[in-house]
Amino acid sequence: MPKSSVFAAIDELDQGDLDFESSRHPCVGCAAVSPALSHEESSLLSVKYGWRLSRTPDGHGGHAYAWRCPACWQKLKQRRSL
Repeated sequence: MPKSSVFAAIDELDQGDLDFESSRHPCVGCAAVSPALSHEESSLLSVKYGWRLSRTPDGHGGHAYAWRCPACWQKLKQRRSL
């Protein structure tokens, strides 16, 4: 089964050296790309942007990281509460 473009974009990220503040990140839910931050702004994890980063075990002793835009984060929270 071929990987979707969302997961292909995630695979291109260097998970061992995530630069949380200066890189643009694809959302794992919809493939939207996070906004670029200016030097005055410090985080996508702020109220202004609302992007969320989740970390899950990858099965090899490390972790997989997944960025979600505000809309996809809300959908994930709703599914988890059911």
